[in-house]
Order: sequence, then C-alpha cells, then structure tokens
Amino acid sequence: MVGMAMKTKTKSLGFSLIELLVVIVIVGILSAIAVPLYINHQRQSYRSDAKAVLLEQARLLERYFTANNDYEDATLSVTTTAGGRYLLSFENANGDGSNSDVATYKVNATPQGGQAADPCNVLSIDNFGRKAPKECW
Repeated sequence: MVGMAMKTKTKSLGFSLIELLVVIVIVGILSAIAVPLYINHQRQSYRSDAKAVLLEQARLLERYFTANNDYEDATLSVTTTAGGRYLLSFENANGDGSNSDVATYKVNATPQGGQAADPCNVLSIDNFGRKAPKECW
C-alpha cells in the first residue's frame, strides 16, 4: 500500500452555476405570476374605498336634499379618497330638459396616478341610486 496514492474526497461548498440559474428561473416565473395578481388586488381594494366614499357622499347629499328640498348649493364633504387615488366631482343638474322641477346630481370618482390603469375607470352614483359602471359595483 505504500506505492498507491490515496484518493481523498473533497466536499463541494456552495452552488453550481446550473443550480443557481434554475433557482433564478423559478423565482422569475413566480414573480411574473404573483406581481400582476398583487397589483390587481390593490386596485380592487382602492376601488372599494372609492365606492364607500361615493356612497357616503350620496348619503350626505340626500340629507342635504331632505333639509333644503334641492341640491343647488350642495357640495361634497371630500374631494379625494384616502391616498388621493380617486378625485371626486359633483355634477348638479336642476332639470334634465324634460322637467325643470327635477333636481338631480351625479357624483363621480375619477382614478388618479397608478389607479388610472384600473379597467373600471370612472365610478359614479346618481340621485336615483344608479351606479356605473355596473360590472364594477
């Protein structure tokens, strides 16, 4: 045994390049699926906030109408949703052309910034309780 060279096993420390590339590809695929789902979930959450604010403004406008029998001098109590993701606007129309004694309103929530990519776009509610777009409510 004196003439035979002894073989020693050495342990490999770390990862091979192939193993590292496989992990990177898996993380990339998971990210490509998860990030759009997360962004969509965020948009839906912000849209829910806007709908809640619209309903609250409609409730306040109806209280105003009960006290004043008109929407003419009514205003919104807020102009944006939390975080400024939706801009609120108030359309007051005393008359629709057919009957000038009918007082109406429409409150709109227009998406701003990153929320502008929301497929629902502008949310609205009017004095008849009609909500648009219907598929987003």
